[in-house]
Order: sequence, then structure tokens, then C-alpha cells
Amino acid sequence: MSVFENHDPDSLIGSVLDGRFRLETELSRVTASTTYSATDLLSQLTVVLRLFSAEFTIGNGAALLEQAAVMRQIDHPHIVRLTSFGRTAVKGTDRVYVVHEQLLGGSLQDMIDRNRLLTPSQALVVGVEVCRALDYAHKRGLAHHDLRPSVIMFGEDARVRVADIGISSVIAESAWEDNAMISQERARYCSPEQALSEPFDEKADTYALALILVESVTGMVPFLADSVVGTLSARVDKLFPVSADLGGLAAVLDKAGRSDPMDRSSALEMGRALVQAAPSLPRPAPIPVVLSMVFGVPPEPDRSNEIPRGPQTDHWSESQVIDEQMQDEATILVETATQQNPLIGRWIVAAMAVLVLIIGGYFLFNTLQKESFPVPDLMGLEQGQATNLVTEFKWKVVAVEASDDLIA
Repeated sequence: MSVFENHDPDSLIGSVLDGRFRLETELSRVTASTTYSATDLLSQLTVVLRLFSAEFTIGNGAALLEQAAVMRQIDHPHIVRLTSFGRTAVKGTDRVYVVHEQLLGGSLQDMIDRNRLLTPSQALVVGVEVCRALDYAHKRGLAHHDLRPSVIMFGEDARVRVADIGISSVIAESAWEDNAMISQERARYCSPEQALSEPFDEKADTYALALILVESVTGMVPFLADSVVGTLSARVDKLFPVSADLGGLAAVLDKAGRSDPMDRSSALEMGRALVQAAPSLPRPAPIPVVLSMVFGVPPEPDRSNEIPRGPQTDHWSESQVIDEQMQDEATILVETATQQNPLIGRWIVAAMAVLVLIIGGYFLFNTLQKESFPVPDLMGLEQGQATNLVTEFKWKVVAVEASDDLIA
């Protein structure tokens, strides 16, 4: 039982919401909502239910339900699956709720709180998976706008799932209407444009991710000050702090952390840059997820062969990185075509599979075969004659005057 239950005379623990969800334990509480562990009486599964306050429902209920309806249709390996949503009466007041799957691997915040910091290689794996989730959402008109370590969660397989996409954007838009009401927790991961009360878009998500990845490696959040005002102002028109300790991540985070959103990476660009940085880093050890043993599930799997995949060496392979990028881009094209025409989609699946094999073979062939040319005899020729002989090889001819003098 949480401290909230102990001190809340209006606790809903034990009650059944909307005739289906029995609230078991209160997990957390913020101004706009309370989150519970609940039992779905239809499936008998344990789920996570977020119940919004009556006040927030009055002002934002329609927007929440609109975002929830979109998220209910999304099935992505790196996005927490929203399983149900609705509007129901709770003690005489109208309340919106959303329900999502329960994950057993804890969150990135759980790891940071226990000083289980990541290596740059591990942070890269987390960053790539979050970028895939964000890019997928952004391409469908969805954003997060309140990305923080507590919503970067892990399943039993120790892979990342991002929670509250779409739903959090409604809360964030309401919260940022008045900077005086912003909490320190929200301020620490905000973008410069949010801090300035300027319009913000999906680029705010990549800035937040850059901050989170630095914190996951160093344990420190860049620009964090003693007050909310100080935290907000510290990032305005400031260079993003990166150090050599971040290894190959440094250049990627510098671009993702640009103060001007026009100069900042998109989620797709950041993800590609992380993938391209992978060969410069050692292979990652397993992600140190926190809650697996608490729920009695097996220990987290070995992720040393995590994507971006490479050969059995101490570093990732650049050719494998290229193959992974091609597969991701092919998947996006196939999804779009299949939605428009299932028959055409099936033909494209086959065509893209053949194309990936051909291009992959080309890269492999170029890696194994170095083009060579016979060296023509240029001795005694004029420079013009020598240039004509090597033009087809695209070589550059440099004339060097010989000297009989010895070098002292």
C-alpha cells in the first residue's frame, strides 16, 4: 500500500472502474492524474491504469480521448501498448482513463535512482530504440513533449518501450501555458523553446532524449539549477555540454541538443547518427534493468549482440549498420503501400527483400574486393603524355624534380 493510500480518505483501491478494472495499488500521483496497478476482470491480466482528475477531464478530456484512440491502433516494439481507454463516472464526477500493458523491467529512472548508470554503448542502444519509437510516432502526427527517464521503460526482454506518447503531449500543452506553474521535474528535461514559452514541436523530444542520455551515463542532468526559473533559463542560447567521456555519443548529442530547433536533429536523424556511431564503441553489456527479479521473471537476457548488430568482435560492424538502416527504411515503405493496396504491398515486400539482398551483397563485395589497376610505365615521358595514360584511372600526376644532392 502506498503512502497516498494511507493518507487519502477518498482512496479508490478495491473499487471497479467502468465495470471492468479493479484498482489494486496506487503507483504514483501527479496534479493531472493518479496511476494504479489494476486487474482487468475480462482478461484477468494485471494492467496499469491512469485515471485523470475531474478538473483535467473537464478541460482536456476530449483531447485525451482523441490521442488515446490513435494510440490504441499502434503496435510497435518500442512503444508501450495502450489496451483500453474511456470516460466514466467516479463518485459522481466525470473522469477519463487510459489503460496500458504492465511491463516488468522497470524504467530508466529506476536504474538512475539506484546508481546503475549506463556505459556509452548501453546508452546508444537505449537511444536507438527510443528514436525508433519517436520517429514512428512523429511520422503519424504524434509527439511526447514530456520525455523523461520514468517513461523509458523495459520489458522482460530488457528492450525499451516508451510510455505515454500522445497522452503526455496533451498534458504538456496544458502545463506549458503558464511557466510559473511548471514543476522542476518537467523543467529539467524541457527544450529551450519550451523554456521561452515559444511554440514547440516534435524536436523538443529529441532535445529531451539528449539530456536523458547524458544523465544515464554521467548521473547528472545538464542545465539543472536549484530553482525552476534557473533550470529553465540555463539552457536558453547555450551550447549543449558534451565531454570525451561520452565517446562516440558526443557528436550525436551535440547535434540533438542544439538550442535552435531548426538546427536540431529529428528523431530519425538522431537515430541514424547513433547507429553510425556504433562501430566506434565497444559492444554493450546487458542493460541493468531493476525490477525483473522483484516480479519473479528470469534475469534479463544478454544484449551483447544487440542491434546495431555486428560480427563477433569487440566493436560493431559498419556494414551491418548500413543493412539495419536499409531494413528500417524498407519497412516504412512497405507499411505505407500495404495500407493503400494490400496486393501491391505484397509485391513490394518481395521486391524490397530482393533489393536489400542485392544492395547488401554489393556492400559485401566492395568490402572484400578492392579495385586494382596495372601501373603503366611512365618513365621518361613528358608530363602531358603521362597524364593522358593515367586519365582513365582518375589519378593525379605530380611532377617531382630529381636531385643528385644527398639529404644531410
